[in-house]
Amino acid sequence: MVPYPPGFPVLVPGQVVSKEIIYFLAQLDVKEIHGYNHDLGLSVFTQEALARLEAKRSAVTSASSNGNGSGPATGAEQTLVANEHTVPVN
Repeated sequence: MVPYPPGFPVLVPGQVVSKEIIYFLAQLDVKEIHGYNHDLGLSVFTQEALARLEAKRSAVTSASSNGNGSGPATGAEQTLVANEHTVPVN
């Protein structure tokens, strides 16, 4: 996520987001943050949610590699969501 101006990243891929960072983002007074959708807020993933997502992905991979004739999931079945909390900012 990059606020404009001045244009330096406040979050980078793979960064662990703490409560302090969420508070900081809520306090930013910028016109626009690239990578942030105000209507959706911020999605925060807990370790438990990520573990459930990994388990679901493993199950899908296992089922498709067991030769049961069900190839990779398509459409809505392909989307696995681990979202635990949505935090509106501003």
